Amino acid sequence: MDDFKENNGLEPVPEEETVSGGDTPAEEATENNIQPEEIQETTEINEEEGILITPQDEEPAAEEEMCILCGEKPADKSFGENYDLCADCRKSLIKSPMRFSGFLAILVLFCAGVWGLLFAANQSNTLLGVLEGDDFAAQNRLYTAISSYSASGNVGWKTAKRMINAYNQSGYLSGINSAVSTYFYDATALEEGDTLTFAEKAGKSNLNAPWNKDVKKIYTDYNDAMAAYQKYYAYLAEYDEQLYYGSIKAEDIPYDEVNAKYDAAMNDAEADIDRAFVRYCQYYLAYMCGKDLSVQHGYLSEVAEIAPDSGWLYLTPLTEMNVMLGNYEEALEGCDALEAANADDLYGEYYRAQAFRRQGNYTEALEKCEAMIADYANNQFYYAYYEAAITAFLMGDYDKALEYSEECYGGGTSGVYLNEQTVNFHALVCKKLGDEEGYKGVVEFLKGYEMEISPTVEQYINGEVTAEEIFNEREAAFE
Repeated sequence: MDDFKENNGLEPVPEEETVSGGDTPAEEATENNIQPEEIQETTEINEEEGILITPQDEEPAAEEEMCILCGEKPADKSFGENYDLCADCRKSLIKSPMRFSGFLAILVLFCAGVWGLLFAANQSNTLLGVLEGDDFAAQNRLYTAISSYSASGNVGWKTAKRMINAYNQSGYLSGINSAVSTYFYDATALEEGDTLTFAEKAGKSNLNAPWNKDVKKIYTDYNDAMAAYQKYYAYLAEYDEQLYYGSIKAEDIPYDEVNAKYDAAMNDAEADIDRAFVRYCQYYLAYMCGKDLSVQHGYLSEVAEIAPDSGWLYLTPLTEMNVMLGNYEEALEGCDALEAANADDLYGEYYRAQAFRRQGNYTEALEKCEAMIADYANNQFYYAYYEAAITAFLMGDYDKALEYSEECYGGGTSGVYLNEQTVNFHALVCKKLGDEEGYKGVVEFLKGYEMEISPTVEQYINGEVTAEEIFNEREAAFE
């Protein structure tokens, strides 16, 4: 018995309380005891097996099969063995409308999800643009790098530093001011009592911070240069505007009087950038008045000596002048400098092709032009078409010269490079090939502008001047 207790956790029934079949209990019945009369009313005897059976109206449902909402009715298993709702609760759920708060919560979650996706996509585009910009900058393709940075949106002030440096190095200075104002702030420039709000500072950096001294220098130098330009250009601004609109001619400009003002200003100027702009404006005045190329070259050479680090101011026109003057060694050095400053600046290749052509190296000159043309969809460098047309003409390939010339002329309406020089060249090619209809088209086009074909065209056709004299020895082919 003790073993049974240990193994089953049950107490043995005391011997005095055990009863034999048919004996009455030793103690009186309590409220928990069933009296013999009740047994007779509630039970029936299976005489065959001697088993007492308790009759019930219906068998109780298992607890796990009751409705999980009301707990009173059995789950409606007609919807599946694992369905947990009764029929009434199911109907009440179907008919109950969603509360506005529930709908609002779902709407908020949906909008938050959409915003998150858009934000992630925008940040991804920004990051991609910055990475592309960095890659182009590493290749010294500065114009393309700037385009990538700009297209990527709000790049942040750290990336903006690289973009500003690309503006400065490439000579594309017009973007410096806007980039600095977008990504940097100068607290010292505020008027007394003014402060910057958090929103105004958000995403920006203090221009005067030690880690931004490179940006501050570029920004300061740019503004000093623009101030000098405005100060000294003012001496000739009215004549430049009148000449542009045709209200005066070059000989109407009082060259000596204006040039004397610049000489006086040169004596008073102290800063290098001021002195450089004085000489630059003197070069431009000489250009406006049609002075000899050697005079223009002299002023621009002084600019290079005064401000050698400001190649954006003098390098392109000075290289062109060296080509025209036959200073080919200096010209090629200028081409190297242009390409070193910015691989996207095709003027270096263009002037190199011109230098080769003027020296009679036509094959290499044409190769360089055609390389630029092959990538025209990306670079839009239309000068290459005219240079290629001239070189092909000098090589005796008149059909190719016509092909490139037609690109420039474009029927007089849609050419990539339409001006007095390219129009007259197209007339000359048409004459050379015997295309009278094409030649007449050019004549009619010029009449619309009250202009005539250059006499150089007839001089060439009549054998009075050679193609080499026209294109390799003159500053302007058609006068």
